[in-house]
Amino acid sequence: MRQQRGQDVVSGLRRKIGQVESEGRSPASVADPTPAEVLATMAREGFDSAALNSLPVQTLVLMASSDDLCPPSAMAGVAASLPHGALLELDGDHSLFYEQPDLWNRAVLDFLDRT
Repeated sequence: MRQQRGQDVVSGLRRKIGQVESEGRSPASVADPTPAEVLATMAREGFDSAALNSLPVQTLVLMASSDDLCPPSAMAGVAASLPHGALLELDGDHSLFYEQPDLWNRAVLDFLDRT
C-alpha cells in the first residue's frame, strides 16, 4: 500500500512537470507555486483527515502561535487525530519555517532525536 502511494506521488509529480513544461514554464516552478496554484490544489485534493488515523509512526505537528491561516485550534485538532501525534507550538506566524528556519529546524531535529 505504501509503495503504491509512493508510486502515485511520483507519477503525479511527473504529470505536473510535463504539464508545466507544455506551458513553457520551467519545472523548477513546480517547487515555487503561486498562491492561486496552492489554493487550487488544496481545493482539488482536499485533506484526508481519516488517513491520519492510520499513520503508524510518531508524527510531529508544528504550529505557530499567531498563524491566521492554520490557527492553533485547527492544528491541535490535527494532532489529536494522530494515533502517535505530538504537538509543538512555536512563537511566530504562518511563515515561521521561513522566517525563523533555525528555530523550526531545531524543533524538527529535536523531535527526530527523541523518536
